Amino acid sequence: MNKDQQRYRNGRKLKLIKIMGGKCCKCGYNRNMAALDFHHLDPKIKEKNFSTKIRENWAEALEELKKCILVCRNCHMEIHFPHLSNFKMIEGECPVCKKAIYGTKFCSGICANVSRSKLQNKITKEILIEKISQKSFVAIGKEYGVSDVAVHKLAQRWGLSSLKKLKKLKINVKE
Repeated sequence: MNKDQQRYRNGRKLKLIKIMGGKCCKCGYNRNMAALDFHHLDPKIKEKNFSTKIRENWAEALEELKKCILVCRNCHMEIHFPHLSNFKMIEGECPVCKKAIYGTKFCSGICANVSRSKLQNKITKEILIEKISQKSFVAIGKEYGVSDVAVHKLAQRWGLSSLKKLKKLKINVKE
């Protein structure tokens, strides 16, 4: 569609919007005409080619407009999907890292994976530091019924993965 066609269609839509009152009949929204829709009150008597009528047959478009109300996109979706109107947004904090969350249980996929970690639910950071100073990741994994990779990932997550960091904590580490 070229710029002239787009200007023509936008002009036609703007005229129809003005005829319908220039704003959403439910909430009063009027900032962007692209966000305003013509909602047919009775879908059974709706003409399938309404957008074509707007472009080609102005009289028929005006007749079709009598079957409609002007609503913004948000209100239009609420009309078509009323059963989704009362959903509850989860608000609070991530159970893993304590960051604020909105609409989800965890703040990120990383925290969701951490929550599924079998090892993290069985061991504290202090105990892991002690175990790493005494045993290998493989031995710790066997003790807790997880892989050495799981032990290593938890140590990384808690900033304990390198021997240098453990030595800074003044722990006697077997090399």
